[in-house]
Amino acid sequence: MTTQIRLFLIVSLVVSLAVSNAGADSVSIPNTFVAGDPAVANEVNQNFSAVAGAVNDNDTRITANTAAIANNSAVISEHDERITENANGIIIKQNRVNGTCPETQSIRAIAADGNVICEPDDDSGGDITAVTAAAGLSGGGTAGDVTLGIADGGVDSLQIADGSITDADINVAAAIAVSKLVGDVGFNFSANLTDLENIQPGDLAIKNMGDVTITAPTAGFVLVIHTGFIVFFGDATEIDVGSGTSPTAFTDSIQLGRLDGESTNRFEIPYASVSVIDVDAGDNTFHALAQRNEVFDDNEVNIVPQNLVAIFIAKRY
Repeated sequence: MTTQIRLFLIVSLVVSLAVSNAGADSVSIPNTFVAGDPAVANEVNQNFSAVAGAVNDNDTRITANTAAIANNSAVISEHDERITENANGIIIKQNRVNGTCPETQSIRAIAADGNVICEPDDDSGGDITAVTAAAGLSGGGTAGDVTLGIADGGVDSLQIADGSITDADINVAAAIAVSKLVGDVGFNFSANLTDLENIQPGDLAIKNMGDVTITAPTAGFVLVIHTGFIVFFGDATEIDVGSGTSPTAFTDSIQLGRLDGESTNRFEIPYASVSVIDVDAGDNTFHALAQRNEVFDDNEVNIVPQNLVAIFIAKRY
């Protein structure tokens, strides 16, 4: 194809020159001489002048054509370079794009054969127009890069899931009050217990001398302490004292008295019954209880209870 273009330009130049030369003036001789006639010098000079004028005119035209040929040669050379460049361009031309990129990716480059090279899309076409800082947050915006952060004092109980804070999350230096960990009620007691007088032999019923109620904030344990003293009116007499979650049944108890002997002299024994009882969250009531022993049951007994104390403990350590 390059050779054909070059040949076309050369032919066009030759035709141009031929047309230019064809336009040269012909020589017109003013005087004609016949053999035998005398030649007049003036007429001969006129013929020479006519020939000289035509020759000079053609010389001017030849000079102009020579310059045009040189110029055309330069133009042909320039066109030859452009033809070469165009030929190279045709060889490496870009083929039609024949590929696509998947969703969330865009075209990064196109190869000469039309295949596309993809990359993750910097803007996948989302419809977010603003980022608003909700309660407890700061930052946000409606344009450009925006940030969100936790505002000073922005976290309260609404932002903390129940049960999500563990022992590892609390610094030892925090020195949190026990009441804030286990609730407002951790201790209760009753000093208004009822004395039991003249409990006679054979009276084996469980006696309830009073109760105390504690509100547990969670499931845990209650330490129950029942204190007082007993007056025995002789030997061979024993009695159980303690506490229970029912007014008619012991949870724990201790036995006090004398098993042997026949004396009817009075004697006094102080007591302290201590129990640890599993509890559920909510109100829990404990009773101060006493009961005669059916085996050692010879003499009268008086019981003077002093205190019934309940202490809530969240867990065992």
